[in-house]
Amino acid sequence: ALRHRRPGWLVPAGVCVAAMAATQSRGAFVSAAAGVAVVLLQGRRRGIQVAIVAVAVALGTVFPAAVDTVEHVAIGHRPATELSQNSSVREHVAWYAVRVAAEHPLRGIGYGIFPSYAENSPRLGIYIATHNDYLRLAAETGIPALMVFLVLIWLGMKSPASGEAAVQRAMVAAYAVGMLFANTLANLVVSMPFWLALGCLLAASSAREQPTTLAQGAHT
Repeated sequence: ALRHRRPGWLVPAGVCVAAMAATQSRGAFVSAAAGVAVVLLQGRRRGIQVAIVAVAVALGTVFPAAVDTVEHVAIGHRPATELSQNSSVREHVAWYAVRVAAEHPLRGIGYGIFPSYAENSPRLGIYIATHNDYLRLAAETGIPALMVFLVLIWLGMKSPASGEAAVQRAMVAAYAVGMLFANTLANLVVSMPFWLALGCLLAASSAREQPTTLAQGAHT
């Protein structure tokens, strides 16, 4: 809608917002906010970017009630006891995943094994995923695999993007934040937009660097 000045694209966006609100997921709300922020900020001067982020952080600090109101409007209201219990369980799972990664740092315990591994462990004893894809990769595939994944994201996101690539960059940013709250990589249907967008960004980055390399070679 913003790139092509076509408000009609707000219709499917509204459908997505309705679906997100139905989940009442805090992680989905934060991920969507991150993607929208990248769309609005990229391409602007660095000073303007810093100013917008600073104002947003200041408002969130000074007016936390307003942030809660926006969150409740966007994703609905969930009882405080439910949120507290959910956060407590996820915290325990996160620390357990860190311990598993520390005990199996090179190869992990095996891809897709964490839920059953957690269920059979006396430290946790419940069948549950990590709810954090970075911790899941570290625990299931090892820390080197996690580092390679982070490098891929950094290579795709390091350069400013314009045009259609700007939308792809925002999509990767939204997914990267969302992986802090969910295991989206475990489902290829869910993670397909992320991989496609990241692949396009990596290809564009490679295309930009190739002429520079050829020019340097010719000069040499």
